[in-house]
Amino acid sequence: MFLSSGVRLCPSCRDADRREFEAVRDYLRDHPQACLMAVSQATGIPLARIREFLREGRLVVAAPEAELACERCGAPITTGRLCERCRQELARELGEGRPGPAGRGGATREPPAARRAQWHLGNRDRRREG
Repeated sequence: MFLSSGVRLCPSCRDADRREFEAVRDYLRDHPQACLMAVSQATGIPLARIREFLREGRLVVAAPEAELACERCGAPITTGRLCERCRQELARELGEGRPGPAGRGGATREPPAARRAQWHLGNRDRRREG
Protein backbone atom coordinates (compact mmCIF):
# COMPACT_ATOMS: atom_id res chain seq x y z
CA MET A 1 0.00 0.00 0.00
CA PHE A 2 0.98 3.61 -0.57
CA LEU A 3 -0.06 6.67 1.47
CA SER A 4 -1.25 9.88 -0.20
CA SER A 5 -2.95 12.60 1.83
CA GLY A 6 -2.98 10.15 4.72
CA VAL A 7 -5.06 7.62 2.73
CA ARG A 8 -3.87 4.15 1.75
CA LEU A 9 -3.95 3.61 -2.00
CA CYS A 10 -4.19 0.37 -3.92
CA PRO A 11 -1.58 -0.25 -6.65
CA SER A 12 -3.91 1.03 -9.37
CA CYS A 13 -4.68 4.28 -7.51
CA ARG A 14 -1.01 4.67 -6.60
CA ASP A 15 -0.14 4.52 -10.30
CA ALA A 16 -2.80 7.12 -11.09
CA ASP A 17 -1.44 9.34 -8.31
CA ARG A 18 2.09 8.96 -9.68
CA ARG A 19 0.95 9.81 -13.23
CA GLU A 20 -0.89 12.93 -12.03
CA PHE A 21 2.09 14.11 -10.03
CA GLU A 22 4.50 13.44 -12.90
CA ALA A 23 2.28 15.42 -15.29
CA VAL A 24 2.34 18.41 -12.93
CA ARG A 25 6.07 18.01 -12.24
CA ASP A 26 6.96 17.80 -15.93
CA TYR A 27 4.85 20.84 -16.79
CA LEU A 28 6.44 22.87 -14.00
CA ARG A 29 9.93 22.00 -15.14
CA ASP A 30 9.17 23.64 -18.48
CA HIS A 31 7.00 26.45 -17.04
CA PRO A 32 8.34 27.41 -13.57
CA GLN A 33 6.48 30.75 -13.64
CA ALA A 34 3.06 29.15 -14.23
CA CYS A 35 0.22 29.98 -11.86
CA LEU A 36 -1.85 27.24 -10.26
CA MET A 37 -4.71 27.69 -12.73
CA ALA A 38 -2.37 27.44 -15.75
CA VAL A 39 -0.84 24.24 -14.38
CA SER A 40 -4.29 22.75 -13.88
CA GLN A 41 -5.52 23.73 -17.33
CA ALA A 42 -2.39 22.52 -19.10
CA THR A 43 -2.21 19.17 -17.31
CA GLY A 44 -5.89 18.45 -16.81
CA ILE A 45 -5.20 17.85 -13.10
CA PRO A 46 -7.83 19.51 -10.84
CA LEU A 47 -6.76 22.49 -8.72
CA ALA A 48 -7.66 20.61 -5.56
CA ARG A 49 -5.30 17.77 -6.48
CA ILE A 50 -2.40 20.15 -7.16
CA ARG A 51 -3.07 21.79 -3.78
CA GLU A 52 -2.88 18.32 -2.21
CA PHE A 53 0.59 17.90 -3.72
CA LEU A 54 1.55 21.21 -2.10
CA ARG A 55 0.04 20.28 1.28
CA GLU A 56 1.80 16.90 1.18
CA GLY A 57 5.12 18.64 0.59
CA ARG A 58 5.58 17.07 -2.84
CA LEU A 59 5.67 20.52 -4.45
CA VAL A 60 6.91 23.84 -3.11
CA VAL A 61 5.86 27.30 -4.28
CA ALA A 62 8.86 29.64 -4.47
CA ALA A 63 6.66 32.75 -4.06
CA PRO A 64 4.58 31.91 -0.96
CA GLU A 65 1.97 34.61 -1.36
CA ALA A 66 1.08 33.23 -4.77
CA GLU A 67 -0.78 30.03 -3.97
CA LEU A 68 -0.76 28.64 -0.44
CA ALA A 69 -1.75 29.88 3.03
CA CYS A 70 -1.21 28.52 6.53
CA GLU A 71 -4.36 26.67 7.63
CA ARG A 72 -4.08 28.12 11.13
CA CYS A 73 -3.29 31.82 10.66
CA GLY A 74 -3.56 32.43 6.90
CA ALA A 75 0.06 33.53 6.45
CA PRO A 76 1.64 32.76 3.06
CA ILE A 77 3.62 29.50 2.99
CA THR A 78 5.55 27.56 0.36
CA THR A 79 4.50 23.99 1.20
CA GLY A 80 2.69 21.91 3.80
CA ARG A 81 -0.22 23.01 5.97
CA LEU A 82 1.23 25.40 8.57
CA CYS A 83 3.72 28.27 8.65
CA GLU A 84 6.86 27.88 10.75
CA ARG A 85 5.49 30.09 13.55
CA CYS A 86 2.28 28.07 13.84
CA ARG A 87 4.21 24.78 13.71
CA GLN A 88 6.36 25.97 16.62
CA GLU A 89 3.36 27.28 18.57
CA LEU A 90 1.44 24.07 18.03
CA ALA A 91 4.41 21.95 19.12
CA ARG A 92 4.80 24.08 22.24
CA GLU A 93 1.06 23.92 23.01
CA LEU A 94 0.97 20.15 22.54
CA GLY A 95 4.03 19.80 24.74
CA GLU A 96 2.34 21.84 27.46
CA GLY A 97 -0.98 20.01 27.02
CA ARG A 98 -3.06 23.12 26.46
CA PRO A 99 -5.31 24.00 23.52
CA GLY A 100 -4.41 26.66 20.97
CA PRO A 101 -5.98 30.10 20.82
CA ALA A 102 -9.66 30.25 19.87
CA GLY A 103 -10.70 31.48 16.47
CA ARG A 104 -7.41 30.80 14.68
CA GLY A 105 -8.12 27.50 13.00
CA GLY A 106 -9.22 27.11 9.40
CA ALA A 107 -8.32 30.60 8.24
CA THR A 108 -7.69 30.56 4.52
CA ARG A 109 -7.55 33.22 1.90
CA GLU A 110 -7.53 33.13 -1.85
CA PRO A 111 -4.42 34.63 -3.42
CA PRO A 112 -4.68 37.23 -6.17
CA ALA A 113 -5.18 35.38 -9.45
CA ALA A 114 -2.80 37.62 -11.41
CA ARG A 115 0.30 36.65 -9.43
CA ARG A 116 2.78 34.23 -10.92
CA ALA A 117 4.60 31.61 -8.89
CA GLN A 118 7.81 29.74 -9.27
CA TRP A 119 7.64 26.12 -8.23
CA HIS A 120 10.04 23.37 -7.40
CA LEU A 121 9.84 19.80 -6.17
CA GLY A 122 9.63 19.13 -2.47
CA ASN A 123 12.63 17.38 -0.95
CA ARG A 124 10.69 14.13 -0.69
CA ASP A 125 10.25 13.81 -4.46
CA ARG A 126 13.67 15.18 -5.33
CA ARG A 127 15.22 12.21 -3.50
CA ARG A 128 13.10 9.78 -5.56
CA GLU A 129 14.48 11.08 -8.84
CA GLY A 130 18.12 10.86 -7.71
